[in-house]
Amino acid sequence: MSEIIGVFSRYSLKKDNFLSYHCSPCKIYKIMEEMKKIYGIKYLINNYEKEYKFAIVDRINPKKKIKSKYILNISEVQNTRPWSTHNCFISPRTKNLRPVDFVLLNYCNGRKISAKRLSKSRSGCIYLGRLSSAAESKIIFLNKKIKKIDVYPTKYWISKKKHLRFHKEDKDCLKNLNFLQDKYPDINFFAPLNHKIMYKALSAAGYKFGFVPSIYDFESKSQQHESSSKFFEYIGCGIPVLIEHNVPEALLVRKNPFLGEIYYNRGDVISKAKKLNTTEYNYLKILGYANGNHFPDSRASFIYKKFILNNRN
Repeated sequence: MSEIIGVFSRYSLKKDNFLSYHCSPCKIYKIMEEMKKIYGIKYLINNYEKEYKFAIVDRINPKKKIKSKYILNISEVQNTRPWSTHNCFISPRTKNLRPVDFVLLNYCNGRKISAKRLSKSRSGCIYLGRLSSAAESKIIFLNKKIKKIDVYPTKYWISKKKHLRFHKEDKDCLKNLNFLQDKYPDINFFAPLNHKIMYKALSAAGYKFGFVPSIYDFESKSQQHESSSKFFEYIGCGIPVLIEHNVPEALLVRKNPFLGEIYYNRGDVISKAKKLNTTEYNYLKILGYANGNHFPDSRASFIYKKFILNNRN
């Protein structure tokens, strides 16, 4: 394919996308690098002057008009744009899609691991990501029955205006980790891992399950619309999930029950956690499912087929 695709994002391209800790800054670029490998497609970033046949806009409102015949808008939730010809959505919680729209889903951000890296010895629970007040209270509750819980926090809010960070590049990383460790001595806190080493390290650690709570408190009737990236990080290591019913990716677990367990309330989270902690799940099947369906190469192929191939003529 000779066309150059225009890519528009609030983030710049890094020398190594796998040195990221968060998925947002590298989400579209990992996909585009795979598209380059698979289909030989080149792309330009935030160039509003050039004319394109195809352009992809990653979760922003363009600064000015994009000169392109076809424009794909990528949104976290189902949200069409007046300037886009096509739309795709990260969250699986969508309905009544138009023919020009599709669900892309989030993806596994780490490097793929092989079956031989799966740990044969497993115990306990892992939690990755932001430690909101809702997640904090649920982890504390879970810790009453599950004694080994390892947390790799990225942010922790001291107040509405102040939060702590835990990446090794942050000068206060150790102090912030010690703050949480002193506050919750029965839970283990570790610095977050970048995407290059994350899956090897987490697989070697040998967890029984990964915890995916919603952003809401227990018993809430609200539905979370935003995707949970931690769900994909767990299955990318062959780790089954304990996911709350109102997280969008619970839809994937309902369709593929081997991925883990869905919980609905306080009592249910304990019983499902005990089941995950004492039962041997098919970790190899989880890893194979993730490797085959939920990495950037799969997303690149899907965008190519749904957006580019259908409009090449």
